[in-house]
Parts: sequence; C-alpha cells; structure tokens
Amino acid sequence: MLKNTAYLVFGAMIRALDATDPDTGDHHRLEDECTGIVETMIRELHDVLDPIVTTVQAGLPTDHRDLLHHEYDRWTGNRSWQLINAGDPCGT
Repeated sequence: MLKNTAYLVFGAMIRALDATDPDTGDHHRLEDECTGIVETMIRELHDVLDPIVTTVQAGLPTDHRDLLHHEYDRWTGNRSWQLINAGDPCGT
C-alpha cells in the first residue's frame, strides 16, 4: 500500500512537472501543486491506515502497542514534508 501510494505521488508529480513551462521561472506554482498532491495522498492514507493501526494495536503487547501508537501519532501529526535527499540529489 505505501509503495503503491509513493508510486502514485511520484507519477502525479511527474505529470505536474511535465505541465510546467521551464522558462516561466514560476516554480512556486509547481511546488504548491506538488504539496497538494502529497497532502491529498496523505489524507487518503489516513483513511486506510487508521482502522488498520487500531486493529493491530489491539493485538500487541503493551510496550509494542505504545510504540506503534507513539510513532503513528508522530506521523499523523506531521505538517511539514520534505523530499528525502532533497539537499543531496546525488547521494554524495
């Protein structure tokens, strides 16, 4: 599910980039569009993951349940998204 969603986000971002005139210099519109794509996908993931996480938590030992709850809450509370390796595109 997560891999499929990442693929969908990547594809939507490529389409947005393809629809952007590279000569305009208006990269804010592209950034806004990509942000919207990510936010939409995250909302859709919440709808799918919330009941799954709730079900899984019920069957976990307390320490694992607490860890899952903490990490899932941290992820769902995130309002700042940054591309992985955005500052280092070549992995150098």
